[in-house]
Amino acid sequence: MLIFAGSSPLLKRALQIAQQLSWTFVLAYVAAFGTLNVAAQTSVENQPAEDIDRIGELIRQLGNQSFHDRNAAKWELERIGLDAFDQLRDAVHLNENPEIARTAKYLLESQNVTWWLDSDSLDVRRLLEDYNSLATTEQATRFQQLMQLQSVDAAIAVARLVRYEKDDYLSKLAALELLEQVSTSEQTGHLDHLSQVSIARNEEFVPSLLLTVGDSERPAATWLRAFAEDLSLKVALGDSQPESPMQSDQWLSRVQQWQQLVQAEHEAAEKALPTEKKDRELALRFYRWLGKWITQTAGREPALATTRPCLPLIHQDVRSMQSVSLWILDAHLPELLSELSAANEQVFRNDSVLGFLLAESLQATGHLADAEELAVETSRSLTLLIEEELSGINRHLDHVEVELSRRLQLGGILASRGLFDWAEREFLTILDLAETRTKPDDYNVFQFKLTTLRMMADFYWVAGQNHLAAQTQRELVELSKSSRVNPIDARRVDLPEMTANYHFYAGLAAIDQQNKIEAIEHLLAALAVADAEPNPDVVIAMKSIANEEPFLNYYREAMDRMVSQYRKEVIELERGLTNADRSVRMHAESSLSAACNQLAWLLACCEENTEEALKLSLRSLELDPEQPSYLDTLARCYYAKRDFQNAVDTQLHVVALEPHQRQMLSQLKMFQEALENATE
Repeated sequence: MLIFAGSSPLLKRALQIAQQLSWTFVLAYVAAFGTLNVAAQTSVENQPAEDIDRIGELIRQLGNQSFHDRNAAKWELERIGLDAFDQLRDAVHLNENPEIARTAKYLLESQNVTWWLDSDSLDVRRLLEDYNSLATTEQATRFQQLMQLQSVDAAIAVARLVRYEKDDYLSKLAALELLEQVSTSEQTGHLDHLSQVSIARNEEFVPSLLLTVGDSERPAATWLRAFAEDLSLKVALGDSQPESPMQSDQWLSRVQQWQQLVQAEHEAAEKALPTEKKDRELALRFYRWLGKWITQTAGREPALATTRPCLPLIHQDVRSMQSVSLWILDAHLPELLSELSAANEQVFRNDSVLGFLLAESLQATGHLADAEELAVETSRSLTLLIEEELSGINRHLDHVEVELSRRLQLGGILASRGLFDWAEREFLTILDLAETRTKPDDYNVFQFKLTTLRMMADFYWVAGQNHLAAQTQRELVELSKSSRVNPIDARRVDLPEMTANYHFYAGLAAIDQQNKIEAIEHLLAALAVADAEPNPDVVIAMKSIANEEPFLNYYREAMDRMVSQYRKEVIELERGLTNADRSVRMHAESSLSAACNQLAWLLACCEENTEEALKLSLRSLELDPEQPSYLDTLARCYYAKRDFQNAVDTQLHVVALEPHQRQMLSQLKMFQEALENATE
């Protein structure tokens, strides 16, 4: 039995849970492997009082006038290793004797820590084996790579880095990476039917996290303990936001602790030198995560109160303002954006992206007329802003080309945020501008028009506006055949795919008009285009009219041919993956996951071989977890098998990842209606 003296209530609870669980890696964690192996270390709280006192005395001896005594104390502290970590760290920051502080810092920096446990997976060990030799930026990248493994042992490895990384800045970066990744998986839900329970919901995670950080008082460790308390409270109260006064009081207490923690980080950022931007950026990143987390757990009002103080920390440049504006909107705190713009009117007035984001915030708060007025004014003022910009050192640039580029960027941003009417207006403005430049040598403008038409055709198809999609795609095909396509860039114009997509969209438009003859002609033409990639959606469209001959026969032939083609491809790719070395394995996995997903989508949407479809979909997600389009296919597979609950649960997960994707939202609505009808 493991015994820890003087543990905090939360740590005691963790140990109680540990006694009920059979998790070998926690037992391995507290087993002794070596002086500087983190697996052998425990927190100061877990050490006997006499050891703490002895380490404290050794640190005091570092300032002894006797060289022999100083050297003996230094040698003994080196031997003790990480058990002295917290007290050495305190000596660096708090001891008034510069000799003691300097030697303590040397001892911390000279420790060569082994960061992985024998029970860690090979992937975790591979990422940690050379950690000590990496530059700071590379070490920060390792935190991301570890969390991307989406496993408990990887998350706990990051927690060890939080606990024992000698650099406070890196410790905080590691903590934020853990907080962001784990809370995101918690927010988007867990898919038990996928055996992909989120890290936060794994019963081993919270006790292991608490054992790892112990009672360390370094800032990042306190963040992780607070997070563990939140997760425990969520389990105790259920997943819903607080409703009863008692629940609200409990969460209010949690929010107050977070406010104290972020305030300390805020003050540290304010005290840092103006040149030390990283401290301010780290504090803002903490605020960003906290805003989303508190919104998720305690509600919008506490989140607003917690994050509002961050506004003065934001750099007054366009890029910083855009970044902050996006997270404010994604955290569902649009009121903050109005306050930010009021304090930075000139920056917002001179940037169209910021203008549209402010309009989105007005829309989110119910001020629809004001939002539309601002969106129109922002779009109109872009021309004037560019004229002012090009009147200076950039006057040699082409005004129209710059405006086309900016509006294309705006259209893409607006579409990605679900602001479809505003996005369409920008796309149409681009086409109008391009028409004013019809000279044969206007090659760049011509390319902008091609790109815009391609984006608009897809834009209309996703919206279910098939007639407009076909019309736009036809214009794209005709332009792509024109003499203005530079021979050097001709290979970039995928004319076969463009032509196939035109026939696909035209076929869908004919189906909308209930014209089966025209529909089948276009759909067969789409499949017949040489050198075009196979498109399962064409066959799926044929299925929708295959209720009589000859349409049934056309569908059956196309379906059998495409299924056979994909099955062959999957088998070949599986064989290739088996023999792939490390250098090509990532590409091989990507190709295989895509092929599995395409075949699964085809089978599921046509409701044929649904068991095979489900297996293929799960295989694609095994290779590429959390890919929204693959999860979308999985949901469709469950729907095809009449497992409507799993279909809805999975699609909710998809929509949490892609909240503005119209086809995914439409599919969610269809699944929810099916579930509702099935339970009546």
